[in-house]
Amino acid sequence: MTETNFSDLLQKSLFLASRAEGTQRKQALDSTPLLPRGITQVGQEVKEMLARANRSGGTPEIDPSSIRLFSELNFDAESLGKDVRSFNAAENLLPQPETTLSTDLDSYILEQHEDAIFSTLEDSQAVVQEELRRRIDSSIEAMWEKEKEKFLKQISKNVSFSETKDATFDSRVKTTAKLGTSMDRASTTPSIHSRRVIEERKDYNDGVDLSAEFTNIVKSILERRVLDPVAQKMVFSPLNSNVATPRVSSSSSSSSLPVAQQFAKAVSSHQHALKYFSFIFEAISWICGERSVEFDGSYSQDSRVREGSVDLLDSTHLKRALKGSLRALEEKFKESRLIAAILSHPEQALRGGKPGLVEDIRAYLRVVFHNDFHSLPEDTQFLHQLPLWPQIFLALRCGDVHSAAKIAEEAKAQLAANGLHFYEFIQEFLSNPDSCLSEDSLVQLSQEYSLVVRRSNDAYLRVCYVLIARCNPNVDEKWKLQDSDYSIVLSSIEDYLWFHLSLVRLDERQMPLSLQAYRLQLVDVQQEIQEFGPSYFDPKGERPLFYTMILTLSLQFAKAIDYLVRCDGFLFYGVHIGLVLYYYGILHDEKEWKSIMESHPGLSSDYKKQMQFLLEPYDFGGCLWSYVQSIAKSRPLDAACYLYILRNPSSRMYYLKELILQSGEYESLLGFIGPDGARRRGFIDQLERCLPEEDRHDQVSIILATDSAIEASERGDIQAAIRLYDIAEEYDRLVAILAKKLSTELIHTRSSLRSWLVEESKRYLKLLSDKFTSEASTSKWISTLKLLLSLVNFMDLVQQQKYEEAWACIYSLNILPLNERDVVSKSNQWRSVSDEADQLIAEKLGQIIVRAMDCLVALYQRTKESQRHAERGQLSPSTFSSHKLKEYEAFGRNLVSFATLLGIQSPDISAKLMQASLALY
Repeated sequence: MTETNFSDLLQKSLFLASRAEGTQRKQALDSTPLLPRGITQVGQEVKEMLARANRSGGTPEIDPSSIRLFSELNFDAESLGKDVRSFNAAENLLPQPETTLSTDLDSYILEQHEDAIFSTLEDSQAVVQEELRRRIDSSIEAMWEKEKEKFLKQISKNVSFSETKDATFDSRVKTTAKLGTSMDRASTTPSIHSRRVIEERKDYNDGVDLSAEFTNIVKSILERRVLDPVAQKMVFSPLNSNVATPRVSSSSSSSSLPVAQQFAKAVSSHQHALKYFSFIFEAISWICGERSVEFDGSYSQDSRVREGSVDLLDSTHLKRALKGSLRALEEKFKESRLIAAILSHPEQALRGGKPGLVEDIRAYLRVVFHNDFHSLPEDTQFLHQLPLWPQIFLALRCGDVHSAAKIAEEAKAQLAANGLHFYEFIQEFLSNPDSCLSEDSLVQLSQEYSLVVRRSNDAYLRVCYVLIARCNPNVDEKWKLQDSDYSIVLSSIEDYLWFHLSLVRLDERQMPLSLQAYRLQLVDVQQEIQEFGPSYFDPKGERPLFYTMILTLSLQFAKAIDYLVRCDGFLFYGVHIGLVLYYYGILHDEKEWKSIMESHPGLSSDYKKQMQFLLEPYDFGGCLWSYVQSIAKSRPLDAACYLYILRNPSSRMYYLKELILQSGEYESLLGFIGPDGARRRGFIDQLERCLPEEDRHDQVSIILATDSAIEASERGDIQAAIRLYDIAEEYDRLVAILAKKLSTELIHTRSSLRSWLVEESKRYLKLLSDKFTSEASTSKWISTLKLLLSLVNFMDLVQQQKYEEAWACIYSLNILPLNERDVVSKSNQWRSVSDEADQLIAEKLGQIIVRAMDCLVALYQRTKESQRHAERGQLSPSTFSSHKLKEYEAFGRNLVSFATLLGIQSPDISAKLMQASLALY
């Protein structure tokens, strides 16, 4: 039999291993014998078979051992015999091989196994690559579908816009011009009409993360409190590397802006940010006086509006807030509707190059009417081939009374010919700082409205007269608008709100006595919004920011923030809107409002009535903490920055304490004691420099560490309390809390907490002995802690059954009576202790006595047993053993008497003492 032919036999022996692939590999390998271990036996048996075949002339004989071996290896012995015979027959025809059967079979088998492993790896790699390719294809497909959906929605929106314009044009043929309906989908009607809701889709991306930008704005607010630029650099230069959220590149350029505008800019920089979110900050910027419009119509911006400077109880500030709210609505209308329509339809607008709002208005009207005015009422007045009163209304809607007066001046002759004196009225309205007419002019305008204007078919004419009169149209028929006027002119919620806020008179003296009944107060508008409620403005809960915007514009700030933070997922947005309002002094809690009211003793009851919603208290500190709590563990330094926005020292310190306990970042927030014994200041020490000088506290970290440690101890967090006392260098309290906790764990020999307390106690005792030698030697708590450590050692020795050492330990502590004379004195001493440290030991005396009795019983029984062993060996018992037995009995009697005099009431301890006494006697 040659080596070449034997390879076929070897190949058959490995067929199970070589074919084990795919999902059947494990099952096949389980049934495959361990060939590397038995291959030597196979080779030896084959050699013997070949030798027997040569001797017998080609008839090999297989003995039973060979059959058993092949059977164990799953080989058919009979077929193998036939193969061997055929090999032997062929051997005579083949030349003698150069090699023998001593070929390296182990290497061959190893090679086959490696091939099988590599084949498995290749299969696995192919499977993984296919799965990865499938996932990538799925991800790309999902992204494409998302982008496609967004693109199609935008197209449908534009198509809807065009269709709406066409439908509007068709409706004008039958009725009149509906100027606003084509440009704003969110429509409304006054409360006396049907409440029609135009739904708005949820237009924002949940993936927008503004936390980094907003955190940097909060830091810039704190920077502003530091007047000295050098101090600013000293305070905040290290914060950028410590705070988890890095500065963004735009923060440096926007930090010079007022606070509300910084937030608005950060939001508007994100394309998919929440709708209305940026505008709310813009509105607050106007309301708080960051931006304003002067009497001559020029814009001004004040980046130096001081923190807490807005006092809405001051009539000047309240008027500014109301004008700011109107200005925000006017700017939004001009930019998002008027200018946007012109830019999107340049061919129809025919804007030209002449600057000014008047030309913008006329271009906008060309877009709306498509230069086709046949559908307008017959009595429509025109100017420059465009309807006159829509031009005047749009100028007023954009907040530009000068442009409205200019248009009226151009049409002065035409107005006079129709019996209208609107030009004179608007000139007086423009020249009055309070934007109102005199009593005579108002009476004349009222008559003109009743005789001429009300009978007109032009809705814009009626609305313009009511705006100049500033009278409530919902009182009676005198100033009442027609039902169609609202749907034509005031088609959106924002238009309706702007219209009524424009009519509000804050000062009753601005209204003639004869027309006081038609005065619209701010509280009337606010109450009407409350009557509609969120079920009208946000019926599906998909746009809570819209309702928040309405509440903010109507100066209901506390309700706006409270509603938004209660909406699921909108805490982040509500907190930052509230932060700006709090920064400027608009939000106050109940206690602060009372203090502010006391500083304005001369307020009239009418003025207080208007202020009832403005004076609504709101706990912004609690609202801010709700957000800070969510980032306390992940971004504790950022959280600390937010808390330093709070101006109330007690609130700030309370929430800082909570932040310290919840974050666990004690050293980074409060600092620590370095190896050299010097204090390293923490982040809070740096933030403290951002407060006004009179509010700063040099020891703020120590105070917070101490208060936090006390709170942690009351909550049962002993480890936190010890770390915080260490930071505060309150070592006496630290040792006291270690002693108190160790006393409760005294008998729990297997407690991990007890082991930790022992290690910490030893470490701090060593630290104190090295650092404060004189104080450490005289401290009562340190002596108590040392005694407790000795008692812990005693308990452990008893648990380990080292009774001689245990008794020597408790004997040396001298806290138990050593003889009969000490029983009374020791009991009197422990019963009369008044010191808290001594009371810890006194409370544990019962357990100590029980362990001491257990030790005595064990020693007594051990001595007694040795004495009996001596007697059995016919040896006389030693005098020493007898003396020891009497001594143990005496100690036991003394301990029982001592326990009785102490008045220990525990039934468990009494039973154990009784049992030990019986064992001794």
